Amino acid sequence: MLFGLITSMLLSRISSAVDGDGRTAQILTGLGSGVGTVLGGVGGPAMTIYAVVSRWPVMRMVATLQPLWILISAFSFGIKWAFDDGQMPDMPWWAWAGCVVSIVLGIWVGEWIQRRVDDATVRKFVIALAILGSLLALGTGIRLLIGT
Repeated sequence: MLFGLITSMLLSRISSAVDGDGRTAQILTGLGSGVGTVLGGVGGPAMTIYAVVSRWPVMRMVATLQPLWILISAFSFGIKWAFDDGQMPDMPWWAWAGCVVSIVLGIWVGEWIQRRVDDATVRKFVIALAILGSLLALGTGIRLLIGT
């Protein structure tokens, strides 16, 4: 994912863009995001790569990604639950409540910030988060590899 993000940022400097209406790029992005979410918990960078190379307008991206993340997360949860004997993470009730509150608060804060920040800043922030997520996933993979 990190390589893909770097490549997409380099490609964004050329004048041509991936066709935003092209189904092949959209299908590959969805596949990459879904597989990344299920296997590594990292589906955002694939969407960010597509957003950069297709020059996806920020407001359309935000409106599309919110319901898409709900679907990807629900399917990812279902697949993990089905293949892990239906086990749920061992967390107290207040941790689950905290997750719900954090999600709602995150949406509220994001909408508040969105009204005060221009599209270019939002795009840079999304790319920075995708790079951070990729680096954290890479670090986790290396730590688990070395720890075994």
